[in-house]
Amino acid sequence: MSYQDTGLIFAGAIYIAPVEQGVIGAFNGPINVPSFELTPPSVEARNRISKQPGNYGQALDTVNIPGDPASLSISFDSMPAVLLAEALGGTSAAHSVTAGSVAAETVTLIEGQWVKLSKENIDGQSVQVTETAGSSSLAVGTDVEVDTDGGLIKALNAGAATEVEVDYDYNGETGTQVLGATEIQKPRHILLVGKNLATGKRARVIVHEAVLSASEATDLMLDDYINGQLSGAMRTPPGKDAPYKVIMLD
Repeated sequence: MSYQDTGLIFAGAIYIAPVEQGVIGAFNGPINVPSFELTPPSVEARNRISKQPGNYGQALDTVNIPGDPASLSISFDSMPAVLLAEALGGTSAAHSVTAGSVAAETVTLIEGQWVKLSKENIDGQSVQVTETAGSSSLAVGTDVEVDTDGGLIKALNAGAATEVEVDYDYNGETGTQVLGATEIQKPRHILLVGKNLATGKRARVIVHEAVLSASEATDLMLDDYINGQLSGAMRTPPGKDAPYKVIMLD
């Protein structure tokens, strides 16, 4: 290994896996990461100061002892549901609803304000609204309005602002649900596979285990690509001699 003066501009793909009791799980990636910051450990100086006349106030000995451990901060703008869960300090799980029907769901309508039905993703053509007292039908679009995606209903006039029974069908759906604010400690193994653009040579960064948490607010209504950020301390697992390593290939 010989010295050669080069610059470093890193391009890399990130892969992140959970760690549970030292066992590395499946990786998510590649993840687009605008920022990957490694902060060295902090130190606390211990100085032995001279009180002698000839060198009063100077350090006779100085020793740096460890302070906070090395830390990692990752900013990412890849945002499938599993990474949105990371950004929101949460977890993800499968979402599944089987299509079905609701009969005679009783709600009291309010003129100009929405009332929540028990289901979402409603088939708008199936909705029937009947006054509980008198059994008169209310017309969708004239007497009531239905937000089929959200499962909301409201009265469009004072006459419709009464207790009603609503019959409707709802559609099946599948997807992923994010359970926000359910995982404040995220032990993660991280692999960065990339290259130095200044030399064209390949490189890898391996973080054995970083105990991360979501570290910034996530604006879901941002007029740009949403970013998530994870940050936290890195630990050195048993059998390793450093919390992370950077491998620069020839």
